[in-house]
Amino acid sequence: MEERFVIAGVAHVRSRWFAEVAAWASGGAAAIEFVKCVSTAELRARIRSGITISAALVDASVSGVDRDLVSVANDAGVAVIVIADPRVTRDWRALGAAAVLPPAFTTEDLLTTLASTARSLPDHSIRTAADAVPESIPAGFAGNVVVVAGRGGAGASVVAMGIAQGLAVGDPSVCLADWTLNGDLATYHDAQDVIPALPELVDAHRLAAPPRSVVDAMLHDVDARGYALLLGVRRTRDWAAIRPAAARAALSGLTSSFRWTVCDITADLESEADTGSVDIEDRHALAHVALEAAELVVTVGLPTLKGVRDLIVLIGDLVDAGVPSERIQVVVNRAPRSARARAEITAALADLSPHPPDRSPVFIPERRGLELVHRCGDRLPDQLTVPLARAVRSLVDPLRLLSLEGFA
Repeated sequence: MEERFVIAGVAHVRSRWFAEVAAWASGGAAAIEFVKCVSTAELRARIRSGITISAALVDASVSGVDRDLVSVANDAGVAVIVIADPRVTRDWRALGAAAVLPPAFTTEDLLTTLASTARSLPDHSIRTAADAVPESIPAGFAGNVVVVAGRGGAGASVVAMGIAQGLAVGDPSVCLADWTLNGDLATYHDAQDVIPALPELVDAHRLAAPPRSVVDAMLHDVDARGYALLLGVRRTRDWAAIRPAAARAALSGLTSSFRWTVCDITADLESEADTGSVDIEDRHALAHVALEAAELVVTVGLPTLKGVRDLIVLIGDLVDAGVPSERIQVVVNRAPRSARARAEITAALADLSPHPPDRSPVFIPERRGLELVHRCGDRLPDQLTVPLARAVRSLVDPLRLLSLEGFA
């Protein structure tokens, strides 16, 4: 059976190369099948549908040709070949493209590039989603990522702030990132200006890997607490404009600039596999991106009947999402001061959870006056920050910390 390359392409209507490749395919000048797409949205849909595609030819000047499109293609095992445009200057290889061809390429150029970057497929072969080549987590994370998650009202955002302030004592290389769908940290920090924020940071990483100066310009200094702050989305619906690959790159930009990145996430983790909905997985992409990179996940709950149940369910969701149980630390917020009551909570978590915690919870007693602290932007009390930072530092891999000695 003859081996052929099945190619999907997208370009402007008057692009010369687009018509030439179609002619080569129909006339037999090259052993290829060519599928024309009218937009990057159609190309993305064809790639995700599981049809047989060896490579995608994309015009550099077409709207929507960016890091996320390349990521979707790579995730499906489709090599992306960019046809250069002199008006567009981007490092396509850095964005994940397999190759770049000049506008006036020949059949030999195309076939040589396909042979070195794409898989040839037999005629009438059927490829399913199971054949997709999974994308690995981007290499190059420099600093540690600590994720904080909790159900609504549990105080996860305050715990995230406490961890960031505690880690910043003696170590100014700490960033607190609002990775939630609600953007609550702007309120807690009395932010007068909510731009730039997460959407702008992600957008800056959509087509390039910006230098540290650009990343720093997206952050807000919280001098009283010693950390930098990345504000979150301004409206809940803004998640629709944030694509997973660009979010991964943005998180990599933060970890390349800071020794510690503390991500406050929304604890919704359902994926397409759980619900059958791509839209739901996209909505929860920020949480999954943060968990992929996390050195430690801090789960926050309340010392109530429902609070303990929420913790048990959340731990199960995290384990189902691929987080190892040894990377999870439970924090009980507004905890009772009685040793007996704390022991009962610890026992309940151990006895009732399908995934019992590997270690005892960190208990944070209720502190009066936090509302005034938030309003004034003062430092959080040491009784809140010190135990949290101590727990985080003790659980992150000591070899990981050792490898970061001298990191600036």
